[in-house]
Amino acid sequence: MSSNSLASQPTKTETVLINGKNIYYEVYGKGTPLEEVLRARKYLPNSELWIIPDTGHGGYDQENKEAFIRMSKSFLAKGESR
Repeated sequence: MSSNSLASQPTKTETVLINGKNIYYEVYGKGTPLEEVLRARKYLPNSELWIIPDTGHGGYDQENKEAFIRMSKSFLAKGESR
């Protein structure tokens, strides 16, 4: 199997994709645009997408820290219950 065909195969691993929603990418051209995250998610059928408002790359270290921790614990607890 070629590496190209492997790249197009969806993974069954439970995954969480986290993206900040702000103007950071539009203004500075840094970070990952939401369109790219959505494209990656197409190959991750067992994934969750978290969009953290008013933040950039370090969403876990800003005013959304409590929500990030709560969501992370919830996601990790799902894996423990299986």
